[in-house]
Formats: sequence, C-alpha cells, structure tokens
Amino acid sequence: MARTEFWTYVDGRGRGIADEVLNADKKIERKFRLRTNYLGGQPVKLWPPIYVEKLNLGSVTFFAMRMETGNVQQRPIGTFIEGKFVILVWATEKNNRYQPREFKEMALRRLGEIESDSERMRKIGGAA
Repeated sequence: MARTEFWTYVDGRGRGIADEVLNADKKIERKFRLRTNYLGGQPVKLWPPIYVEKLNLGSVTFFAMRMETGNVQQRPIGTFIEGKFVILVWATEKNNRYQPREFKEMALRRLGEIESDSERMRKIGGAA
C-alpha cells in the first residue's frame, strides 16, 4: 500500500496555506507531522474518528484532521485530489464551532480552483 501524501492549497500569491500555519508555530508543526506520519501509513477507511472527522459537503467528502495545541483545536480540512490528500482550509474549532465560519464555502471554492489549475496545490513543505 502506498503512503498517503499530504499537499496544500496554494493561494493566488503562491503561498501554501498549510505551510504558513506550520512555519508559524513549531508546536503545531510537530503535532501535524506526527499525525500525518501515522495517517499516511493507514488506509483511509481505517483513519480513526479520534484523529479525523468525516464531513460530507454536498457531493464531496472532506476530512477534518483533529489536533490540539495550546488548548486550541486545530482542524486542517481537506479532501483527496488525484490520490493526494490536499488541505484546503486550516480551521480551528471551539465549542463545536469552526473558524472561519465559511470553511465549507472556502473548501468547495478552493477545490474548484485546483480542478481548474493544478498549480494551485503542492506538496506540504515543497518549493514555492
């Protein structure tokens, strides 16, 4: 079984949204690397709900990774594109409410951008 690769949405200025969060906070980066190392070696059907929440947004299934750092619930949200898990929105959660509130619309819009332009995604930590 091939390992799952984790990629990021790239905005119009060439910035990977996941890279920006990970570069800004080393605690989040460590937790993320541990989580993706574990999940990357598992078939998606075995991803445990304690680590990943499945979100059905219309006809698309998204996944919100679950991590906590510094009492903040981190929720990188993504889906599979061309066999790669692509983080489309980096959200946080408090009291069962996601921030940004419009994460669903953002994820769907960014998915459409990637489907139109494959340059709008790259491997996390990859060159800009």
